[in-house]
Amino acid sequence: MIGRRTHAGSQLALAWLLMFFALTAFSADLRWPQAIDVASGPGYRSLANDVMLFDDRTANLAADAVLHSDGWQRATARTLSRGFTSSTIWIAGTLANQGAQTTTRWISVDPVRLEDVAFYVVDQDGNAAKVRYRSGIGAPIANRPLETVSTAFPVTLTPGQQMRYLIRVRSRSSLTLTLHLWHPRNFHVEAQRSITAHMLLTGAMLAMAVFSAVLAAVWRDRVFVILTATVVSEVIYELAFEGYLYALLLHQGGDWLVRLPSIAGNISVALFSALLYSFIGLDKFGAWRWSYKIMIAALVAAAAWTAFGDYRTSAAVAIQGTLLCNLVWIASVAHAYRRKVANARLILIAFLPDCATLFIRLGVLSGFISTSFSAGTAQIWDSIGVLVLLSMIVGGRSRQLLLEQRQVQRLLWAEREATQERLENAVATRTRELRSALEQADGAIRAKSDFLARISHDLRTPLTSIIGFADLIQADGREDAERGRVIRRSANHMLGMVNDLIDYARGREADTLSPQPVYTYALLDAVSQHGDALANRSANEFSLNVVGDLPPVIELDEQRMHQVLGNLLDNAAKFTNHGSIRLTVSADPVDSTQRRWNLRFSISDSGCGIAVVDHERVFEPFVRVGEHNHRPGIGLGLSIVKLWTDRMGATLTFDSTPGIGTKVVIALTVDEVDEAGVDSLRMHESADALPLIDGGGKLVLLAEDTAEIRELLRGDLLSLGFEVEAYDNGASAVRRLIAKDCPIPALILTDRLMPEASGHDVLAAARSCHPHVPVVLVSAVPFSQAARPDASECFDAQLLKPISLADLRNAIATLLKIQREHRSAQPASQDPPCLEPPAAVLLDEARVLIELGAISDLLDWAEKIAQAAPRHAPFAAKVSQLARRGELRELQSMLDFP
Repeated sequence: MIGRRTHAGSQLALAWLLMFFALTAFSADLRWPQAIDVASGPGYRSLANDVMLFDDRTANLAADAVLHSDGWQRATARTLSRGFTSSTIWIAGTLANQGAQTTTRWISVDPVRLEDVAFYVVDQDGNAAKVRYRSGIGAPIANRPLETVSTAFPVTLTPGQQMRYLIRVRSRSSLTLTLHLWHPRNFHVEAQRSITAHMLLTGAMLAMAVFSAVLAAVWRDRVFVILTATVVSEVIYELAFEGYLYALLLHQGGDWLVRLPSIAGNISVALFSALLYSFIGLDKFGAWRWSYKIMIAALVAAAAWTAFGDYRTSAAVAIQGTLLCNLVWIASVAHAYRRKVANARLILIAFLPDCATLFIRLGVLSGFISTSFSAGTAQIWDSIGVLVLLSMIVGGRSRQLLLEQRQVQRLLWAEREATQERLENAVATRTRELRSALEQADGAIRAKSDFLARISHDLRTPLTSIIGFADLIQADGREDAERGRVIRRSANHMLGMVNDLIDYARGREADTLSPQPVYTYALLDAVSQHGDALANRSANEFSLNVVGDLPPVIELDEQRMHQVLGNLLDNAAKFTNHGSIRLTVSADPVDSTQRRWNLRFSISDSGCGIAVVDHERVFEPFVRVGEHNHRPGIGLGLSIVKLWTDRMGATLTFDSTPGIGTKVVIALTVDEVDEAGVDSLRMHESADALPLIDGGGKLVLLAEDTAEIRELLRGDLLSLGFEVEAYDNGASAVRRLIAKDCPIPALILTDRLMPEASGHDVLAAARSCHPHVPVVLVSAVPFSQAARPDASECFDAQLLKPISLADLRNAIATLLKIQREHRSAQPASQDPPCLEPPAAVLLDEARVLIELGAISDLLDWAEKIAQAAPRHAPFAAKVSQLARRGELRELQSMLDFP
C-alpha cells in the first residue's frame, strides 16, 4: 500500500515537472518567434507578422529587463502602428542562415522620422542583449551603420548560424512602424526608385514655384505670391517628411529636424488656406471670411507650438487641426460652387482626390489606420495630387487675370479713341502755333550764329597778335623776357574770357570733355602763375599749398580743369583787395593699388564774402549778387565752373561769409596713368618763341626712362649741334659718370624718378666726379631744394614736364654761357619767289580771312594747306609767321605776288 502511494506520488511529481517544462517551452516560443531563413526566399520580405512586440510604457527599461518581462505579444501591421505615444517599443525576432554560404541581409525600420532606433544582439541563452547599432534622425547620419535615407541595420550570418535580435524605438514623432528584410541589392533598387520618383515630383513643384514667381512679378498678383510660398513650403514639408533633408542637407540631425515636418506642415496648410481664400474670393462671405482668418491664425500658432513647445502633444493636435481644415476647405469650396463663384468648381474637382489621400496619410500618422493603406506609392500619389491641384490653380488664376486684362484693355481702347480724337484737334491747333514760333526761332538762331562767327573773329584777332609778339619777346632770352611771359599769360586769360562767352552763347552741349594724361604739377604750375598774376592786380598775396604727395600723371581734361580753377581764382581776385588768395591741393588714394585718387582743390580768399541768401544764385549766368555790380566781368565765371564740374562728375562745395571770405572746394576722382601715355610731352610753342643756340663741340649726358621724352630731348639737342649720350636708367648714367676713360660732358640732363638709380644718384655721381659740370633736373614732380643747405646736393636748374623747349634752351644758354641768336624777319617781298603757293581758290579763302582780320582762322588755314600738300609747307609756315605777328599787309602782299 505504501509502495503504491509512493509510486502514485512519483507519477504526480513527474506530471507536474513535465507541465512546468511544457509551460516554459511554450513561453519561450511566444517570446522568440520562428527563425526566418535569410538564405532563402525573395530579396524583400515584410517582418510585420514574424516578430514579437513589447510596449514599455515607462520608457525606462533596459534590454536585459525587457527580455525577462511579461507582456510580449505577436506583432501585426495594426499593432505596429501606434501613432503618437510616449512608450518605448521593443521588437524581437530571430534570423537564421540555413544555406551553405555566408549571407548578408538588411533590416529596415520605417518611417525615416524615428528619433532613436537601437539594434541589439541577444546571446544564445536569451538572457542578455548587447547594442550593436544606433540610428535615427536625432543623431548625425555619420553614426548610422548604413548611410541610407531610411533606417537600416546590416546582419551577416555564417552557414548554420542563428541570431536573436531586439530593436528599440523611441521617438516623439508618430510611431507607424514597418519592418522589412532586404537583400542589399533589392534595397538599393527600391531606394533609387523612391528617390527618383520623389525628386522628379520635387523638381516639378520647384519649377512650378519658379513659374509662379515669374507670374507674380509680371502680373504683380498677390495670389501668385501666396502660391509660390505654398509650393515652397510644401516642398520643404515633403523633403523633411520623407527624410531627404536629413540625408542631403541636415546631416547632423537633432531636435529641429524632428520638429521640422510638423512645423512645415502647419505653415503649408496655413498658406494653402490663404491661397484658397484669395483665389476663390471667399472674403465675399462673412462667415467664411472670419473662419479662414481664425483658422490661419490657429495654424500659425500651431507652427509656433510645434517649434518651441511639447512636440508630441502639439504635433498630435496639429494633425487633428489639419483634418478640421480639410473639412472647412471642402465645405467652403462647395458653398462657393453653389453660389457660382468663379474657379470654385475647378478647385472642388481637383481637391477631392488630394483630400482623400491626405485623410489616409493623417489617419496613418494618428495611428487609426494601418500602414498598409499608405504603403508603396500612396505617398507619391499624394504628392502628385498636390501638384495637380496647384497646377490647376496656376492655370485658373492665369486665365482669370487674362480675362480681367482683356476687359480692362477694351475699356482703355474705348477711352483712348475718345481721348485721341480730342488730342488730334488740340495738336492740330498747337502745331500751327509751334510752326510759326519755330520759324521765328530759326531766324533768331541764324542771326545768333552770324553774330557769334563775327564776334569770334573780332575778339580773337587782336589777342592772337598779342600772343605772337609775346612769343618773340620771350624768345630773345634777355632779362626782360619775363615780360613776354606776363603779356602772354594776360592775353591767354583774356582769350579764355572770350571763349567762355562764346561757348556759353553756343549752348552747353557744344563741347564735351576730353580727358587725357596730363602732368599734375605742370597743371598746378600753370594755374599758379595765372593765379599770381590775377592776385597782383588788387595787391593780393597768392600762395599754392600742396598737401602730401600727388600722383605725377593723371587722366584729366587739362583745358577744362585749368578753365575751372582759373575762373575761381579770377572771381576771388575780383572780390579781394590787399588780402590773400590760397589754392590748396591734396590727394588721397581710393584703393590699395593707389591707381585711383580722390583729388581735392580748395580756393579760399579773404575777400568781402557773399551772404547766405545769395549762395544758390552765384552759379547762375549773368548774375551779380549784392553790391558788386561795379566789379569787372560779365558774370559767367561761376556758371561755367558749375557746368564743367558737373560734367566731370566732381562735387562742388561753396562756403562764404560776409566780411570773412569765400571758400570753394572741388573734389573728383581721377586715375593715375603712366608717363608714357602723355600725348603732349612738350608745351605748344611757336617756332618764333624758341631761341637759337650753338651747341657745336659740347657733349650732353641725358638720363630719362621714358623713351618718348628721351627722344624729344635728344632730337632737340642734336638739332642745336650738341653731341648727346642718352641712357634709359639712372644706373647706366652713374656708371658713365664714374668711368675714368670717357670724355667729360658739358651738361647733364636727368629725370628724378628712374629705375635702379634716381636723379639724386646721378647728381651725387656728377658732384663727386665732375663737380663743375652743371646738372639740370627735368621731372614731373617739383623738388624743393630749400631744405638742403649743402649746395652740392642742389640741381643747377629745374624744369617741369611737359617740357618747354624755350625754357630748356634758355637754361642751357645761361648755364653754358652760350650766345643766343636773335631771329630777324626778312621783308615779305624777298620770300614769295622761293615759295610755292596753293591753288587760286585756296588763296581767295585766305584773302577773305585777311579782310575779316581772322588771325586764328588764318593759322588753321595754313595748317590745313601744309597737311594737304607737303610742297606747300614752306608757304604755309611763312603765312603762319606773318599771321602770328599781325602783319596783315605783308601777308596780303605775299598772296598778291604775281
